Amino acid sequence: MIPVIIAALLLVLDQLTKFIASHFVELNNGTKTLIPSVLQMVNVRNDGSALSFITGNKVVFLALLALMTVLSVVLVAKVLKTGFARTSLLILLAGVLGNGLDLALFGYVTDMFELLFLPNIIFNLADILLGLGAVLFCLSLFFSRGREEDEDDEDDEDDEDDEDEDVDERPRRGFFSRRRDDDDDDVRRRCLFLPIHQMMRPLRSCDS
Repeated sequence: MIPVIIAALLLVLDQLTKFIASHFVELNNGTKTLIPSVLQMVNVRNDGSALSFITGNKVVFLALLALMTVLSVVLVAKVLKTGFARTSLLILLAGVLGNGLDLALFGYVTDMFELLFLPNIIFNLADILLGLGAVLFCLSLFFSRGREEDEDDEDDEDDEDDEDEDVDERPRRGFFSRRRDDDDDDVRRRCLFLPIHQMMRPLRSCDS
């Protein structure tokens, strides 16, 4: 539940920053300094021309976004085992929805953050979520795979230890079982020959 809340808040924050930039910064020309010599706010519209073959049909694009959302929810609920993997996937989904909904509804995405020490680097919060979520999700898959391999190795070592213990115990059991069998044979012999000795006593007395 917590990863879902985090992703929802990030999506709301993305839309809020786009609203602020589009209403308080002049389109294409206005700037607001956020961090001197590092970061400023601008208002630039990105029409997503590289994705025009997808965004041209809004119904199809919205259907794709809905499908991605459903698949992500299924992965989070049924497949992914760690909270880190679930959170990273939902952060990635928040970035996809942040820009995808803008493209589907308005036909453009508002970019508002510009790095002053790098030329032509303008982005929005959804772009950050996309990159961050993708990196974290890949890391979660890598570490979960390594953890599963370690658990498999530990299980194999436990199985080998159990087999060694069974091998060590077998001779002991055989030794004690043979001693019990020998004792039982002695008892049977005594019970068998005792009546014979008792019958032979009268005969010995007559011979004497």
